[in-house]
Amino acid sequence: IIRWLTQPLPPGHRHLITFTVTEPFTTSLKVSFAAGVALALPVVLWQTWGFFAPALDPHTQRSIRGLTAFAAGLLALGVGFGYRIGLPAALTFLVHYDQSLYDVQLRATDYISFAILVLAACAAVFELPVVVLGLVRVRALSSRTLRRNRRLGYLLVAALAVALPGVDPVTTTLEM
Repeated sequence: IIRWLTQPLPPGHRHLITFTVTEPFTTSLKVSFAAGVALALPVVLWQTWGFFAPALDPHTQRSIRGLTAFAAGLLALGVGFGYRIGLPAALTFLVHYDQSLYDVQLRATDYISFAILVLAACAAVFELPVVVLGLVRVRALSSRTLRRNRRLGYLLVAALAVALPGVDPVTTTLEM
């Protein structure tokens, strides 16, 4: 998994460095924990669904199943987008930024944390349509309200992109 996470790095920066004796172990532990959460999430969600499903009518159950399949697809697309487009663009910008002044060497734990955060942020951003669809479905929002407040929506999306982990303009723009 660590090799997979280092693939988006520019070729000259794929060898990560560590500064403490325990850093390779704790970095591997962090990656294992994140992978474990990602792999266990479908089971946790299935168990949660199994708890709540009997309380819902069949029509609502079908709607939620469809929304769940849509959300899973968007999550996969978000991670794929983050891995193929967001992370490489951010890394190219950040690693080569003011290269004449700095000798950029990447610390393993910091890079892995950044990569996981960018992938999670891209996945979360791709889930926004599901959130909006869910709010429309429970009648908390309407298409009329969404059309009327379109400019506010643009502002909120831009604010969300700025609040996400990308500190550079490239990542922020791609997340927006």
